[in-house]
Amino acid sequence: MAAEPKGHPEPGLTLAPQVDVGGAATTVPNPESLQAPTAGSQACQLDPLAQRIANRIQSQGPIRTSDFVEAALYDPEEGFYTTRRAGRRGDYITAPEVGPLFGEVIARALQCWWVDTGRPASFDVVEIGAGTGALARSVLASAVPVAQVMRWWLVESSAYQRGLHARRFTKLDADSKFGTERDLCLYGSGAAETAEFPTADHPDGQRQQGPIYVSVERLEQVTGSAAVVLFNEMLDNCSFEIIEHSDGFWREVLVALDDNGCFIESLGAVVDRPDVTGEQGARIPLHHAGVELLQRVRRRHRHARIVVFDYAAPTSELIRRSPHWLRTYAGHRRDHDWLTNPGSRDITCDLAIEQIAATFDDAPEITSQARWLKRYGIDDLVSEGKHIWMQRAGVADLAAIKARSRVSEAEALLDPTGLGGFTVFEWVGTH
Repeated sequence: MAAEPKGHPEPGLTLAPQVDVGGAATTVPNPESLQAPTAGSQACQLDPLAQRIANRIQSQGPIRTSDFVEAALYDPEEGFYTTRRAGRRGDYITAPEVGPLFGEVIARALQCWWVDTGRPASFDVVEIGAGTGALARSVLASAVPVAQVMRWWLVESSAYQRGLHARRFTKLDADSKFGTERDLCLYGSGAAETAEFPTADHPDGQRQQGPIYVSVERLEQVTGSAAVVLFNEMLDNCSFEIIEHSDGFWREVLVALDDNGCFIESLGAVVDRPDVTGEQGARIPLHHAGVELLQRVRRRHRHARIVVFDYAAPTSELIRRSPHWLRTYAGHRRDHDWLTNPGSRDITCDLAIEQIAATFDDAPEITSQARWLKRYGIDDLVSEGKHIWMQRAGVADLAAIKARSRVSEAEALLDPTGLGGFTVFEWVGTH
C-alpha cells in the first residue's frame, strides 16, 4: 500500500452519529433523547483507554471534543502517540519522510537566517513535535556552515519517539559537553568541524562539534534563547474543539454515550461566534490548544523566528467542506470515524487560517509550502541533482541515486493538491 501523506481529505467522509442533548456542556444527557439501540445490538466493547473515557462521561456528563482528542492522542499509557510510530512504517508520512530534500531546503533557510542575524557564535533551533527526528537528520546531512554552531532541540512528548533519537544520532557525553544537563539526552553528529559553541553552562564558549541535538520531552526543558522554532505538521495534532451551526446558533460539539455505551456526538452550549456565519450543520474547529502552544513559545523565546508548516484553509472553506476537514489516519489509510477505538488512530483537522494568524499582535507572513520551498532554493537543488545524475548515471552509486531521487521528492513536495498546498505561517521575530 502506498504511504499516505497527511492532509486533503478524500471526498465523502462523514462524522460519527450525532445526538442533541442540549443544555450546558456539563449536562448529563437525557436517556430518552439519545439514539435508541438497534434491534439485536450489544453493548460496545471498550478497551482500557475507551473505558476510562466512558467512565468519565458517565460520571461527569458529555465531555468536550478537545478532552476526547487529547486522551486519544496523548494518554500516557495508551494514547496514539504514546504507543504508535508515524512515518513510512507507521500510519502516515510527513514532508521530511518523503526524502531528505525537504530538510535540505530547511537547512538553506537556516543558513540564510543565521547570516541575516550576523553569524552568531551559537544558533539554537527548536523543533516542536520532532517525531522520529527525520527532519533533524536531513538537515544534518546537508552540512551547511550554520550546522557548526547549531544546537537542535527535538521536543517530543512521546517516549517511544524519543527512544528512536538514540538510534538516529551519535550519543554525546552529557557531563563533558553540557555540564549539569543530566536529564537531557544529548547527541552530536561527530562529523562537522569544531566551532565555538557557547551554552548556558559555559557562557565563554567551548570547542564543540556541531550540530548538537538535544532530545527533550517538554518545551520547558529547552534552555537559552532560540533563534528559530519550527512546527512541521504538528499544530494539527493539538487537541481542538468543534462547533456546529444549528438553528441560527453556533453550539459546541461534545462527546457522549448512547444506550449501548458507544461514543456519539452531542450538541452542547451555545458558543458566541459573531464573526462567523454558516448554514445549518456547518462546522469549524477551534484551535485553543494550538494557539496557546504558540503563545507559550513566544513567551519563552521572545525574539525567535516561528515557522509553522501545516494543512490549513480559510474558515469559509472549512465551512464549505464541513465536516471533511476532520479525519483520522491508521495504517496509511484515511478514515472518518474519530470516536471508535480511541488511541488506535491519529485524529487531525485542517487549521483555520484566521485563528492561527491572529495568535500574536504581529501578523505572520502566510504562503503556500510550494512557494516557500521555491524561495529557499528547491529548484536549484533539483537542478543540481539532475546534473549529478547525468554525470554519474553510468556509475549508479549512492550519490547518483540520491541526486536522482530529488526529482520525485520535489514533485511530491510541490504538488498543489498535496504537500505543496500546505500553508506556511512565519513570524520573523526580532533580534
